[in-house]
Amino acid sequence: MAKSWAVRVVLVVGAAIVLVALLASAAGFERIFNNGIRINRADEMAVQILGSDGDGIHVAGTQGRAIHVANANSHGVDVASARGVGVKVFSAGNDGVRVDSAAWSGVYVGSSGHDALRVGSAGNDGLRIYEKIGRDYIRAGRDGDVDFKVTKDGTAYADGGWKGSADFAELMTVDGAVINYEPGDVLVISPSVDRSVALSSSANATSVIGVYSTKPGFIGSPNVMAEATADEIPVAIMGIVPCKASAENGPIQRGDLLTTADTPGHAMRASDARIGTILGKALGDLESGTGTIEVLLTLQ
Repeated sequence: MAKSWAVRVVLVVGAAIVLVALLASAAGFERIFNNGIRINRADEMAVQILGSDGDGIHVAGTQGRAIHVANANSHGVDVASARGVGVKVFSAGNDGVRVDSAAWSGVYVGSSGHDALRVGSAGNDGLRIYEKIGRDYIRAGRDGDVDFKVTKDGTAYADGGWKGSADFAELMTVDGAVINYEPGDVLVISPSVDRSVALSSSANATSVIGVYSTKPGFIGSPNVMAEATADEIPVAIMGIVPCKASAENGPIQRGDLLTTADTPGHAMRASDARIGTILGKALGDLESGTGTIEVLLTLQ
C-alpha cells in the first residue's frame, strides 16, 4: 500500500513539473493547443488572477492565439490586481487576446501597476471588437461619469478636448495626376470634375477652396472607413496650415487677407478683398519672392 501511494505521489509531482514546464514555454504549449491559453467554456471566470507581484498574465510568444476564451458566463479574462501589466502579449501569430463570448466583461483588469492591456506586436489588429456589442465598443470612466466612449455605431464622445494638428481637411480627388501636387499648394474647385480640386493659377479666383494639408488633424471622407485612394489628397478648409505664398502683390504682413496669386499654387496679399476670393489670414511675413507661411484658413 505504501509503495502504491509513493508511486502516485511521484506521478502527480512529475505531471505537475511537466505542466509547469509547458506553461513556462509558449513554444511548448503551442505544440499541444496552438494557443498560449485556451478555454472553450467556463461557468464563471475563464481566467482569473487575484493578485500578482509581476504581470497578471504574460505570454511572450505563440504561433496561434496568446489567450483564447470561447465562452464564459462571467468575465473572459479577469485580473483583479497586478503590480506589473494586467494582460501582456508580446507576440502572437494570430489574436493577442480573443474572447468570443462573455456574459460580463470580455477582458477585465481591476487594478494594474502599469498598463491594463499591452500588445507588443500583432500581425493584424492590436485590439479588435466586432459583431454584437450590448452597449459601447469602448468606454472609459465610471458609468455615471464617462470620460470617453465609442458607441456601437462608431460615434466617439470625449469629456474633454481633442489634441492634434491644427486643421480640418476633406479628402478630395485631384484634376490631373497627384504627383503634380504637394503640401502647401493653394487649391481651387476643379472646373471639369465634380468634387475635385485643381491647382490655383490666377489671381483673385472665386473658386478658391483651400490648401493641400501638410498634416491634417481631422479628415473627412465620403468613404468613412477607407484609406485615401491614389487620386485623393487632404484639402484643408479650416484651421492653421503651412501655405505657399508669393509677394507679387506686395509684401505680406501678419494679419493680411490672402487670395490666390498668378503664381500657380500660391497665395498673395489681397488688395481687393472681394467676397468669394479670400483664402484666409497670414500668420507670418513674406517680404519678397515666394515662400511658405502659416495661414489661418477663413474662406469668405
